[in-house]
This record gives sequence, C-alpha cells and structure tokens, in this order.
Amino acid sequence: MKSKVEFRISKGEPIILVPVSVNDKGHFDFILDTGAEMSLLSTETAQNAGIPISQTTTALGAGGEISLSFGKVDSLMIGKAKVEDLTVGISDMKELEAVVEDKIDGNIGYNFLKDFRTTINYAENTFSLAKGYFEQIGETALGEIDFRLANIHRPLIVVKVLINDKAVYDFALDTGASNSMISPELTRNFKIKTSPTEPITAAGGLKIDALEGNLDSLSIGKAKKQNAKVIISDFFTMLNQALGTKLYGIIGYDFLKDYKVTIDYPNNKLFLD
Repeated sequence: MKSKVEFRISKGEPIILVPVSVNDKGHFDFILDTGAEMSLLSTETAQNAGIPISQTTTALGAGGEISLSFGKVDSLMIGKAKVEDLTVGISDMKELEAVVEDKIDGNIGYNFLKDFRTTINYAENTFSLAKGYFEQIGETALGEIDFRLANIHRPLIVVKVLINDKAVYDFALDTGASNSMISPELTRNFKIKTSPTEPITAAGGLKIDALEGNLDSLSIGKAKKQNAKVIISDFFTMLNQALGTKLYGIIGYDFLKDYKVTIDYPNNKLFLD
C-alpha cells in the first residue's frame, strides 16, 4: 500500500500540516510530528467528530505538566493510508495556533506512523507513506542512517549527530520542531556565544526561556549544515527526565528542509537525500 499527499507549511512557525480524515470525514489540518508519542485531536475537532473522552490526566511534557484527555477514533487517514481503532489524545490547541498563526486540528504522531516508511519531500511539499512494499532508496541518498527510539513509551527518533566535526551526541529528530536546538551543556562544552531570543513554545502552549547561538557545523551521516543557528534552552533537563535517556539536542525544520527525508519506522532507518 502506498499513499502520497501534498502538505503545506503553516503561516507563522514553519510546521508541516498534512490533510487528515477523521472517521472517514472531513479535511483536517494535522501537524506531522515525529516528536509525539500519540496522535492528537484538538478539543474542537474531537467535539465536531463526536469523539467521547474516556479519561483525563496530567502528562509530563518538555515544558512541564499539561492536561490531556484521551479518546478513540474509528480511523485516521492520510490519503489512502489508514489506521483504524486508534487511541488519541485530546488537547486544547488555541495557544499553539497563535504561535503558528494557523488553524490546527490535531497532530499525527508515532502511534499512526510506526508501521510505515514515510517520506517528506520538502522541495515538492509532498508526504508519502508505504506499508508492506518499500521501493529501494536511490544511490544518491546521503547514506543510510540507523536510528533508535528513546524508549517504547516515549518513541522519539534518536540519531547520532556530529557537532563541529569534533564529537557525536544523541539528538532527537522532530518534524514538529521549527528550529534545531541544543542543551546548555553543549553550549558550555563548545563555548558557544549566545544572545537573547524569543521564548519557545512547548507542549500545551507553555513558554520556555531560550537563547540562540551558532555551531560551526552540524552533521547527520553525510548531511551537513555549516554555520548552523541553534536555539538553547534548559528544557532538556525535564525532557530527559521524562524520556529516561539523555538527549543533547533536537534536529528540526531548519535542518531538514533542505532534504528529502525518509523515515523507515519498521527497520529503524533514516535516509537524507
């Protein structure tokens, strides 16, 4: 099974929005978010689709605790790619909408994506999904890169990243992040000069103080970005506590946008072309 749809970039922060059907109805704009464990519906989308709430709890996000409800959809579908009987989170997304300056109906996370090989073609604004049949990746790809999941309950994609051609660190690859980020620890290790910048927005619309700086280079496999601008924030302490592993940074849109990005979830392989 193969499916291909066009996506668009949100008006404010550069976030991928893909067209999604909920219970075989509607065209809803969902964030494509490899940093999310679970697919989400906005409160408004859940109400419009008649999704009952089964429970409400407090979840630990990168920026702290957030209120999150849960429900179940008969199906979510992107093009012809359909996942049935899926548990979803339900959350208010008004503050996130204000940041990205666009209507957000939900997001697509790991529990939808995990059985697919997905390809994000930033140059063509297309998103492809394949299941059961995988075309061979061309020889022009910049190498085959292994990734791991942070853990079974927090399935962030973790890749090895080379900083300034000197040392390798574990970073998360997150299509839901508009900027690449590093921890204050890396900032100290590489003596990076910083300057103030706007707070970043984490899960639930929480605002977190941030700085910005520049790395000489940032590389994943053979893919390399020179003079890479990065955001620096102390939220990694709380993120790593939630994950139970140590991450030193996040690879976001500003790095990925120059590539065709293929994430082969069943085989834990990443290709950048």
